[in-house]
Amino acid sequence: MDKKRIAFGWSGTLVPEVGEFFCEEPQGLGALFFQPRLRVGTLELLRALQSEGWEIWIYTLSHLPQSRIALYFRLNGIRLGGVITAQEHGSAHRAGRAPSRSQKHGPAFGLTLIADDKLGTRQAGLRHGFETILVTNCHKDWTGPILSHCRSLARQQEPEALALAA
Repeated sequence: MDKKRIAFGWSGTLVPEVGEFFCEEPQGLGALFFQPRLRVGTLELLRALQSEGWEIWIYTLSHLPQSRIALYFRLNGIRLGGVITAQEHGSAHRAGRAPSRSQKHGPAFGLTLIADDKLGTRQAGLRHGFETILVTNCHKDWTGPILSHCRSLARQQEPEALALAA
């Protein structure tokens, strides 16, 4: 079975842009080094996904340093599989792996799923045939649909692996 990789958008998905949702209380050393506070349930969700074999990625079209984002999560006990920023996305676009400079594109980075608050990401997924889940600010239990979708995708991959082994 291929690696299961989920990428989360940064601004508006995990970190509020303008007080859109409740945030976790700062924890551990991560609070000392990084200003943004994560959406309530983020760390619990990421730990649950990692325990189910998912590799966690961050996909942002901002110019934040990869190392800063990775360190922030590492200090909170989450090891990221990767961080995609505007620079990496731009390189993928110039190489012809991402069709748009302004839209995230999962296949360019081997991602199974992108969880993002931007409707444009959802539309790009539908247009280009890759998995997305729209994360809205309306639901307190925003993690439940993501866990369910990830589990459904994992179940879909299992029969292929079993058939290949036979």
